[in-house]
Amino acid sequence: MATLEMGDQYLKKLLGFLGITDYTTLAAENLDIIGVNVQAIVETAERKARELAAKF
Repeated sequence: MATLEMGDQYLKKLLGFLGITDYTTLAAENLDIIGVNVQAIVETAERKARELAAKF
């Protein structure tokens, strides 16, 4: 995940403040780049989400 992405860091701190310390981040990156296969990126992220959900 990009080091400059602050949303995940913010969420981690906020959830930690609420006592939630165990969570997993799933990022679908590069969706804003012209010419990339957005559908393939989304499908990969969805597949990973299903795999994570099976272990939840």
